[in-house]
Amino acid sequence: MMIITRKQKWSQRILLLLIAELASGILFLDPALVAHVRKSSEVKDKQKESSSEEPSKIANKAEAYYHFSLARLLEENGDFTKAIDEYKKAIQQDPQSSSVYIELANAYLRHRRVRDAVQEAENAIRLNPNNVDAHKLLGTIYLSIIGNEDSNRTPASSEYLKKAVREYETICRLDGSDSNSLLTLGRLYRYDGQTDKAIASLNKLLELVPSSENGLSSLAQIYSDQGNLKEAINVFKKALEANPASPKILAELALTYEQNKDYKNAIETYKKAMEVDEDSLDLRKGLAQALLEDGQDEQAEKEYLKILEADPDEGSAYLRLGQIYRKRRDYEKALENFNKANTILVGSLEVPFHIATLYEELGKFEKAEERFQQLLKLTEKPAGNYSPAEIQNRSIFLTHAGYIAQQLEKYPQAVEYFTELKSLSSETALKAEGYIIDTYRAAKQLDKALASCEKALKASPEDKDLKLLYADILAENGSSEQAIKNLQQMLSNSEEDAKIYSYMVQIYQRDKKFKEAEKVLISSEKHFKSKESYFFMLGALHEREKEYEKAESDFKKVLELNPKHAAALNYLGYMWADRDVHLQEALELLKKAVDLEPNSGAYLDSLGWAYFRLNQIEDAETYLKKALDRVRKDPTIHEHFGDLYYKKGQYEEARHAWELSLSYNQDEEESRKVQKKVDDLKIKLASLQKK
Repeated sequence: MMIITRKQKWSQRILLLLIAELASGILFLDPALVAHVRKSSEVKDKQKESSSEEPSKIANKAEAYYHFSLARLLEENGDFTKAIDEYKKAIQQDPQSSSVYIELANAYLRHRRVRDAVQEAENAIRLNPNNVDAHKLLGTIYLSIIGNEDSNRTPASSEYLKKAVREYETICRLDGSDSNSLLTLGRLYRYDGQTDKAIASLNKLLELVPSSENGLSSLAQIYSDQGNLKEAINVFKKALEANPASPKILAELALTYEQNKDYKNAIETYKKAMEVDEDSLDLRKGLAQALLEDGQDEQAEKEYLKILEADPDEGSAYLRLGQIYRKRRDYEKALENFNKANTILVGSLEVPFHIATLYEELGKFEKAEERFQQLLKLTEKPAGNYSPAEIQNRSIFLTHAGYIAQQLEKYPQAVEYFTELKSLSSETALKAEGYIIDTYRAAKQLDKALASCEKALKASPEDKDLKLLYADILAENGSSEQAIKNLQQMLSNSEEDAKIYSYMVQIYQRDKKFKEAEKVLISSEKHFKSKESYFFMLGALHEREKEYEKAESDFKKVLELNPKHAAALNYLGYMWADRDVHLQEALELLKKAVDLEPNSGAYLDSLGWAYFRLNQIEDAETYLKKALDRVRKDPTIHEHFGDLYYKKGQYEEARHAWELSLSYNQDEEESRKVQKKVDDLKIKLASLQKK
């Protein structure tokens, strides 16, 4: 949300698996709950019986053993209450036997009476602080509690994590050769954020058992947590030397390669793991994801389809297939797979987010608006107490919702979304302020835009982007001279000046002072590190001045520097199409522009116009409709639709489209041209009616 990333999901999964491993089955479900703690089925008193021991004490021990044995028998027969009574009688007869306390604790634990189990284990330790079995039992109980805690709690908030660490520290001190406890302690340190201690504990384990798969794996995971992926990979490789066919290590190594963006090695490693365990869906999911990230969409698609053959309810596979089809622009299949994922991955934010942005991409803003409103409602907290991850997710949703409201001309609602975005955090505040200003500007409420800009500048007087925006709005509001003066004061004779000069050129161009704009641009060429930007702006100026040969030369220079410059492809292609020259070349350029940015309303309109000029009316209408879906109140698109309808003989539709163009047009020259089309059509319609 942020959309939770795959790496984060993997980390959460590792921690959950860690807890499960640490608990070693102590999750209150297994009938043999703590069998690994018990050393034998008989009580072993750890104190040696002295030959000089008093007969009464010997008799007491015998009596204790009798009650203990009876307790075991009663418990096995299902009479837990009487069994507990017998355990307590055994303790009364031999109150110094820590072993009986351990067995009583085990009995409580088997019946989910965790607090009582903890108390009796602590009693055993009080009697014998060096009783390793008692410490192991208590540590295991704490692990089971951690494993059943609310997964939303942070590690540092768990008192039982601290207690578990203390118990395993004691165990490792009492028995430094216990490799399993060293492993558990290392993992607990990692979970508690004590990285250095975790590494030290795991290194002690590896001194005892150099080939320990779990030890090497845990150590590598710590390096991965630290972002030291190179060292993590080295440790995983070392683990593979001892366990070359371990699917677990291969999978973890593959994921680390993936995190390091080494997708080729990730893919090969997943494949090796699958040679060992070809039926593992987790491995196949990992392989499919690595293929997807490496751009091998077709191979990834095959793997996801295999996953769905094995498990038709695997929602993540539908989600990834949806992403693949969306990338191919097969929007119908993309939506179909997203919807399937949505029915399976109930509660997921990622899936509805993809559906919402798909609708947005298609220009279906009403449907996109509805989806984002649902996401905002789902993630809303009345008190506004959001975690960092929740803030990131919510900021994404609010930004999209605000943009969509702008497209639907719901400007007050857009301001509301951006105002909430502003309140989320200091990091989102400045960005949100810019969005609010843009919204007022789009609504032609320039006074409000200026007021918001001035307020923002008081809070951040040195923010250059705000100063540039303020100057641009000043000019749009009729104060071009003051705007130019403000921009001149910002110049510092550095590369940063290129952006300032760009705003000056934009202001002069908007005021149709093309010579002044060209003069400023040419004099500032040395400041433009990006020559693509320089020649593009120069080409646009020459086109506006109707110096078409110069403009053509400028745009070609841009494309020599960057053949994938979508804006230059579009501008040159449209310029040719609009002048009815080089139409086939124009079509090819515009196809490339749309291929690079398939959701640009301007580029789709240009392509539709090129088809119109080529008299390919059906294709023209297809792309003009796509353009209108994305930019609904663009005067040029409506003008083109009017021309299209006129050519098809649909005169009323043509007049309506041209009149819409006039209602949205701010350019006097363009308006006069469209008005003439309307007037000529009226004359034509009048003559037709006379006939």
